[in-house]
Amino acid sequence: MQTQNAISLENSRHPTSILSRQARVEGPFGMIGTPMRFARNSEIYGEDEAAEYLYQVVSGAVRTYKILEDGRRQIGAFYLPGDIFGFEAGETHISSAEAVSETRVIVVKRAALMVRATHEKDLARQLWDATAQELRRFQEHLMLLICSAEDRVVGFLHDMARRAVKNAASSFRCRGRISPTISV
Repeated sequence: MQTQNAISLENSRHPTSILSRQARVEGPFGMIGTPMRFARNSEIYGEDEAAEYLYQVVSGAVRTYKILEDGRRQIGAFYLPGDIFGFEAGETHISSAEAVSETRVIVVKRAALMVRATHEKDLARQLWDATAQELRRFQEHLMLLICSAEDRVVGFLHDMARRAVKNAASSFRCRGRISPTISV
């Protein structure tokens, strides 16, 4: 199984480990993904790396960021449980992603997911919804650029509070078994 081999290679490069196969996570990746655990501040993927996978947060939080020429880190987005990240228009990541805290994600090979979505209408709709949500988040982020620093902080806190309430109401339930069935 090539996906498992690719994930194993990732394990040797990043301080991660495959999660126990005892839990099944609901959502678009639950039955087809590979669970992984990332320690606080560990890299999930780096800028300019191949964008071969999509990720769904199970627990914890993820931030995407770019390191600017002057050495500052520019945060792009935060992802909470249920959020999908790693969408790219091209073949490489335009930013890096790292775990904010101890984080569990489901990892799915992008190419295999696209093939499967051509046959599963519900999966295609879920991917569309996730892509539209990412676009909406980006558009709202752009609107913050014209605000004062104080307004940006207030907007960020409001957004995180809204998302935390939404995620608490529709949090993942773990049951059953995860079955990584992707083959490429």
